[in-house]
Amino acid sequence: GHWYENIHHEGRKKKLFTALDVVCECRVCENNWSNQTTRSAKLEPEQLKSFRKWRATVGTVYPNSDKVHFKETCHALRVLQDLPNTEEHHQLFRQFRNSLNAFQYSVTENSIIMNSDFIHE
Repeated sequence: GHWYENIHHEGRKKKLFTALDVVCECRVCENNWSNQTTRSAKLEPEQLKSFRKWRATVGTVYPNSDKVHFKETCHALRVLQDLPNTEEHHQLFRQFRNSLNAFQYSVTENSIIMNSDFIHE
């Protein structure tokens, strides 16, 4: 499957996991999510069902720190893992990133991270 790797800036010690540590780069297909280009792909019935369920449950709500929404997003990402660089996968990963950011904000109350251009489009 496809997986994402955290890349840390030189000179920065990792003390806490932050939303900014999630780099949108797939280590399998070398897809750079900051490129914002997507491809069209035909979803299998199971993938389409999972994506529609996710959209009905979560959609693009932001911020969202609800653990049910986070779990739904993780499940849908797993089902669509073989479709990198598609609009659907991009939406799912963006919500995953936003959920991590919202969770961190609820713990640290660091509003600077919430306002980061890294999260918003």
